[in-house]
Amino acid sequence: MKKFLGNLVLGFLFVGNAYATRWVYTTITELVDDGYKLTHTVFTNNLLYLIFENEDDIYSCEGTNNKGYVCSYLTDGGTR
Repeated sequence: MKKFLGNLVLGFLFVGNAYATRWVYTTITELVDDGYKLTHTVFTNNLLYLIFENEDDIYSCEGTNNKGYVCSYLTDGGTR
C-alpha cells in the first residue's frame, strides 16, 4: 500500500508539471513590437486563439475582440 501511495503522489507531481503554463500580462501589440509573428489562428466556441512565435519562444493568446485577450507563455525552459 505504501508503494502504491508513493507512486500516486509522484505521478501527480510529474503530471502537474507537464501541463504547466505561465500566464503573462502582455498585449498583442507588445508581442508584435517585440518581433513575434502571428503563425496560427483558430476560431472555436466563440473564442479566437492566436499563436505568436519568434525564433525560440511561443505565446498563445485567447479571447474575443469585445472582452480582450489573455496570453500564456508556452515555451518550456525559456528565458522569460
